[in-house]
Amino acid sequence: MKRDYKNFRKYILMQRGRSIQFAMEKFLSEGKNFTSLKKLQFDTQQYFSFNTLNVPKWIVKRHSKAINKLIRISINLLRTIEAKKLVLKKNKIFFKIRKKGLIPDFFFRKAKVNKKIFRNLPAELKVISLKNRLSKSKAINQAAKYSTFTRKPCILIFIILGSFCKKTRDYEVFQTVFLIGKNNKKYNFKPENVANSGTIII
Repeated sequence: MKRDYKNFRKYILMQRGRSIQFAMEKFLSEGKNFTSLKKLQFDTQQYFSFNTLNVPKWIVKRHSKAINKLIRISINLLRTIEAKKLVLKKNKIFFKIRKKGLIPDFFFRKAKVNKKIFRNLPAELKVISLKNRLSKSKAINQAAKYSTFTRKPCILIFIILGSFCKKTRDYEVFQTVFLIGKNNKKYNFKPENVANSGTIII
């Protein structure tokens, strides 16, 4: 039973991360036409449920509770950095990077970091829990690969789920963004924290 739960939990956490990516993609696609956070949360919950049909309902229910808060924080972060989605199929960089087997979670047509505008940036998303262990250097190296090939900095986004707060009756969620580069000496593998709303513990 414990082994089954462990396997299910690993799978469902992956699907929850993909659901947040789905929500962010949908928000970026709609752009100025985006009108309802509640609808986006509903659609994402449906997406999550559909992709976890093979998981016991009680496990799905437990891990779906934080999704709405994760979405709200993720969308706020995209607004903070003024991210605009890149239409991949119309850009040569998409075909080039796919040939190398490198597929970042997003391409931002434009993003504003520390009052500086960057264009055509690859971006990688990590949705994690404070309880989970994740190698920070591994995530940075992955982002650096995208930066190396595109010759542009890569935005590394951490959406971090904390504990349930009894006072607010909601989950604590932290967002942290790093700008990663390899070829550019200015970055030199050192993450630059560009939008931090909480402490990151990895």
